[in-house]
Amino acid sequence: MNKKEKIEKLEYITMSLEIGNYILLNEAISTGKVFKIPFRGNLEEDMFESNFLYIPKGSSIKVHKHTNDVELYRLIKGSLVVDGKEMNINICFIGESHSIDKVSEDTFIETFKVSKKYLDSLGKDYTDNKVKTLIKSYHRLESELSL
Repeated sequence: MNKKEKIEKLEYITMSLEIGNYILLNEAISTGKVFKIPFRGNLEEDMFESNFLYIPKGSSIKVHKHTNDVELYRLIKGSLVVDGKEMNINICFIGESHSIDKVSEDTFIETFKVSKKYLDSLGKDYTDNKVKTLIKSYHRLESELSL
């Protein structure tokens, strides 16, 4: 993601927060306030979705399991510590669990989920070569949607 893309995404997030275009994650999944800003798609209807998360300083996302989707997190600004490991990108596969540790600064993350149904439609076994399949799917959808 280049600097221009980061700026555009941060502007979209800021505007969405200002106009109230967000969902607060509930206490079952987060500590403190975590804002989910819808962007593209609906996991149930479209088999994918892309959102942004604004995690204010001191908030976190609790451990949760992905049973029917694969999720990719990509840091836009701030700090991303997943299960105690600092990173810029994280992928959580079907059947795996993860959390986002308490953030030390306001953090902005792009999320992308692909349903098991979508991966099955590619005719590939997503248990083998998982990262390549997900990244390929993500880039394919990005280009189709001109993200």
